[in-house]
Amino acid sequence: MATFPPMLRELAALHQADHLGQYSLSADCTWRVERDDWTYLIITASLHRNVGGRWCRSGLPLSVTRHPSETGQLYGESFLQLRKQLDQLNVPLPSQVNTDWFPGLGRGIRAAFPQAQHVCGMEHLIRNLAKSTTADLDSGEKVKVPKLASRPLRVVAVHLHKLARVPTRSMFMLLAQVWL
Repeated sequence: MATFPPMLRELAALHQADHLGQYSLSADCTWRVERDDWTYLIITASLHRNVGGRWCRSGLPLSVTRHPSETGQLYGESFLQLRKQLDQLNVPLPSQVNTDWFPGLGRGIRAAFPQAQHVCGMEHLIRNLAKSTTADLDSGEKVKVPKLASRPLRVVAVHLHKLARVPTRSMFMLLAQVWL
């Protein structure tokens, strides 16, 4: 794992100047970046900054981890190492961690950032809904994914984006039953 000290120091400087506020982390693995098929886990801080009198969202890459395969343990160890770096610089911990739907991520996030909310990405959910086959978690064999019979996928995607913005869990549950 490699961290990016200039980016971590920028977070620390923003915190010391009382300009950091709440921020989130985003973590995702890429694959087949090199010829040897290594997986790279990138963790980025997402925060809002006032640049030239205009508020904008900035993504600061904080770490990269190179590994032969994507695993929940890879995420967990990377989050713990990043946590150590944040603690050393006296940077407050993130309020939210955004990831894909990879199994086992919740444990790693809770171990490193117990107060952070784990949010899985909508784009990954919609991409997963569009798949016709997936690998069984236990055996690894390909299994067919049932298709949504009552609604076309594009309609479901629109409703999911709307559901993601409702303010309370009870409204989410009610609208999910009605729309889907």
